[in-house]
Parts: sequence; structure tokens; C-alpha cells
Amino acid sequence: MAERSAGAGPTTARSARMPGFTATSAIAGPTGSYRAAAPTARASGQVVRAAQSLVAYNPRWPQVFDAERRRIAASLGRRAAIEHVGSSSVAGLRGRPEIDVLVGVTAPDDVEPAARSLEGLGYTISSASFEDGWCLLSKPGTIPFEVLVVQHRSPLWHRHLGFREYLRRDPARAAAYARLKSTWAARFGAGSDGYKEAKRRFWISVGEAARHTGGPRRAGSVAHPPPLADPPVDRH
Repeated sequence: MAERSAGAGPTTARSARMPGFTATSAIAGPTGSYRAAAPTARASGQVVRAAQSLVAYNPRWPQVFDAERRRIAASLGRRAAIEHVGSSSVAGLRGRPEIDVLVGVTAPDDVEPAARSLEGLGYTISSASFEDGWCLLSKPGTIPFEVLVVQHRSPLWHRHLGFREYLRRDPARAAAYARLKSTWAARFGAGSDGYKEAKRRFWISVGEAARHTGGPRRAGSVAHPPPLADPPVDRH
């Protein structure tokens, strides 16, 4: 988790890394195939506040999300759109037992006030760049939560929803992604920086694959990506 440095403004130490789509070198070709270079990032003594293992999909996760959605909606009111994203939002997908929430606010200037409101629900800011219009918060618990606050209908908003729909539409793609995650978890540890970097690279490859189609050109759209091969992963 990133921490604010003394005297720093609203941007945290990780502000240069936009959550989910920050890898600098995704590898994707016109066929949508993917090969992950070995991530070098490693966890270094952080306090673990999120699930660190992969588990089978739990049919209760949508209900757990809905209960938290109501709490968030009561705190933020009409100024927010709230969506369930991440592995727990895709039926049958293996993942870490945590709930990822995407919160969309009206304007970039609304991101910080929304984050402050969420702190009142027990969330803490993990990383943020309020100047760039995003903030990632987390809340530990029996089932941890991570909330990403962005501008509604921004490219980052569409990317997260697009990736969710990409997996929901095609169980074969979701199954291939689950196999990849199991490989990454075995190699790096679920929840580690290496695991997250491998996922970021895969997400970017999905966006690159979408750009090789004749589908919509909206930023972050993966409405009609080509079929993905079962992507190999470097094992050296």
C-alpha cells in the first residue's frame, strides 16, 4: 500500500501508476495472443490487508457486493455510479476472495471528496492521483474490499467495465484467464506485486487486441475483441 510522504499533497507515492492499466510494455498481436515477460516487482514487508490466495467462485459474492454497494450509495448519494468489477463479478471465475468495486463520480474534482466520504466507512487510501482523477481505497475484513473511484464514463471506467464484460460474455475466455491467474499465483503469490503486474499486462493485451478489430473505437472498449489463445507465460 502506498503512503503519503510528509508534506505531500493529495498525490501519493504511487500516483504515476494508474490502477489496472499501468504496465509499460504489454505484448499483444492481432490474434490477441499474449506472452508475459517476467515481472520483477516483489512485495517488501507490506502489511497484508487483502486476500493472498485464489479460491473457487463463491455464489455469495454478488450479495456481498450488493450490501456494500448500498452502504457506499448511502454515503455518496446520487453523485456516484457503483459497479461490481474484478474476478468476483464474473460467475464461475476463480480469484482472490475479495470484492472489487468501481465508483464513478461526475467530475475529476469529485474524486477526492468521494474518497474522503469512503474513509468514513472504514476505507483507507492505498494509492491516488487526484490530479489525474482516480483513487484506490481498501478495507480489510473477512472478505476485503477494494474500491476504485474515477470519473464516470472516463477511459478508466470503460476499461474496467469492458474487461468484466469481455470475460462474462465468453466462458472459454474466462477459463483461460483463470488458468493464467493460477499460474501467476503459483509463481509469484496471489496478491503480490508480481501477480498484479502479470494481470496488468494481460489487461493491456486485451485492450490492444480490441484495437486490432473493426469494433468501436471508444477508449478502453473491448466490445468485440478477437478470440484469445490460451496465452503462454514465461517460466524462466
